[in-house]
Amino acid sequence: MPGRGFSDWFAALDSLSSVTSPLPRSLAAFTLVLALPGLACSGSIEEGKTSVPTGGAMGSPPVVGGGGQAPGGTNPTPGTGAPPTTTTPPTPAGACALPPRRIWKLTPVQYGRAIEAVFPGRAKLVGAGDRIAASLGDPGGFSNRADALSMTGPHVTQILKTSFEIANEVGAAPESLVPCLPAGAKDAACVRTLVTTYAPRAFRRDLSDAEITSITGFVSRQIAGADLRTGVQQFFLYLFSSPNFLYRTELGPDGSQAGAVSLTAFEKASALSFFLGDGPPDAQLLAAARSGALDKPEGVAAQTRRLATSAESAPGLMRFLRESLSLDLVRASRKDVMVYPAWTDGIAGALADESERFVRHVLWQDGGKLSTLLTAEYSLLDSKLASYYGVAAPAGAGFAKVSFPSGQRAGLFTQAAWLAAKADDDDTAPVRRGLFLREHLLCEKVPDPPATVNAVPPQPDGKRTQRERLATHSADVTCAGCHDLMDPIGLSFETYDGVGRYRTMDVGKTIETAGTITLGGGRRNFDDAVALMKILAAAPEVSRCFVATAFRYAHGRSPDEGGRDQCALDRLSTAFGKSDGNIIDLAVALTTDETFFARQ
Repeated sequence: MPGRGFSDWFAALDSLSSVTSPLPRSLAAFTLVLALPGLACSGSIEEGKTSVPTGGAMGSPPVVGGGGQAPGGTNPTPGTGAPPTTTTPPTPAGACALPPRRIWKLTPVQYGRAIEAVFPGRAKLVGAGDRIAASLGDPGGFSNRADALSMTGPHVTQILKTSFEIANEVGAAPESLVPCLPAGAKDAACVRTLVTTYAPRAFRRDLSDAEITSITGFVSRQIAGADLRTGVQQFFLYLFSSPNFLYRTELGPDGSQAGAVSLTAFEKASALSFFLGDGPPDAQLLAAARSGALDKPEGVAAQTRRLATSAESAPGLMRFLRESLSLDLVRASRKDVMVYPAWTDGIAGALADESERFVRHVLWQDGGKLSTLLTAEYSLLDSKLASYYGVAAPAGAGFAKVSFPSGQRAGLFTQAAWLAAKADDDDTAPVRRGLFLREHLLCEKVPDPPATVNAVPPQPDGKRTQRERLATHSADVTCAGCHDLMDPIGLSFETYDGVGRYRTMDVGKTIETAGTITLGGGRRNFDDAVALMKILAAAPEVSRCFVATAFRYAHGRSPDEGGRDQCALDRLSTAFGKSDGNIIDLAVALTTDETFFARQ
């Protein structure tokens, strides 16, 4: 969008200053401006070109409902300026280079947490992200994909509606915001206190004196032209509809600088926090940014480890594992009650919670290794889930570590949550189970079936086992090439039925689970899913795949394997191997790698 920028966005909003209708009535005009082509930004920069606009500062407050002029544009402060609209030369194949500069819109969850960070403890504002989530739709893949977080018309509308609601809520009682309101409402020093208290929280950085003066003048004019509540509401409407709030930047201190740049200290703080915490930086991280601690790898590592000390302080890390390992999919599973009469939504939710507890336990109480996630022969169960699994209940009430019978289960993918989520409503689905593990543990893409092939799997007939029904795949040369990648893996899980319960018989026949898998150019034999998971847990291919997946989540984009990102992937894979597959150590390796804070 050459020549169009965030300054154009707000200049357009400034043109609404003559609108005198109440806030809700002006929403349509406000929305129209943000949805204009070229003004709403997708939040990402495509390879080979930049769509980040040029121009002035990211943040002249909008004027909606009258009450004076918005402050004019100011020079960009560190972390807010936009780079020139130039064409980035493509990276030669096989060469390693830094990723391009970009802006990155907050996800609905991050938006909600950013609102809560501005007003800690206000219960009515908890869950604000839920209000805008439905308007975004399913981005596919990870929920934080930068290229999928676009500013569509419905999404802009919902963001602005939510901004109005929040502004009205917090502006209804100005006296609760800063001690000098409302008595000192016409006092510029009091208004400045309001601005310096809340704007840095919303923008996740310190503001320049020019910005503070500009916004203070804007709020003072709003109060003088209307009343205290309206002026305060206008201030918060500005904050929560500003690109400074809605977007993260990865631009560096000078948007006009060519070549490689390092992110500003506050951009670094945001990058760390939104990766690990799935929300804005906390006070300690902002203090580290101000002190210069984030300019040193050891300072970044220290903050990464601090944030990654628990599931509560690292919800972003948990979201990565939840989404990459499909921990929550079982909640939406529906089963045929004639086949699985014991299945209920309550069981589905309990199984999802089990997987979540198990992951947390492995990460923060049992060494944090990927291999443990894949092979541990225990889980965290209460008496209800123990009964479901057919194992002895733990002593006492609540959840406790319970070991499964030797050789019966190993890790997440033999727990009932994943098994049920990857099964049909009335049967197992070995092809689906095998496909998931092939693509998500080994990062190997299995081609879609040809259009001329009937891809519907053979249906249960009460006579043949799954292995017998799927034998048609290996007998058909058209199908065998792909199904050889999936079927042996999936069939090893046949001792678990469509709701994840252990069994040894199917249709009156003993289940056969043995198979082979090719890894590292050689074929490996396995007897069952437990043996297969132990093979995969030790496979370098699985380790490299996990690293690439973690890179994709941390950076919000797919890595360019074999190209620009290969150097980083090689470094990260080496570090992951040296740590014996420790996931917290991988997070540190990601955040201290040059690609995390440096841009072209």
